[in-house]
Amino acid sequence: MNILIVDDEEVQIESLRRALRSKGYQVFEALSAVDALEQLDKMTYRIDAVLTDYIRMYSHPSESFPQVKKVGIFLANGYQG
Repeated sequence: MNILIVDDEEVQIESLRRALRSKGYQVFEALSAVDALEQLDKMTYRIDAVLTDYIRMYSHPSESFPQVKKVGIFLANGYQG
């Protein structure tokens, strides 16, 4: 299974990358929705799931995966405020 992680915090990406790879997943990374869309356009392999920050997904809706179809998009939020 191929998973794309989209987050602007590299620490979050690193933690998720380690956890997912330890379970056998192939992991790809993007630091923004724009970067993710560019990667998705260029990829020759299938992405099965996108894991992204809830706030990132909705803070820039025009940039957030409008062309991704039949892919699980999992939203998370680490806000503790």
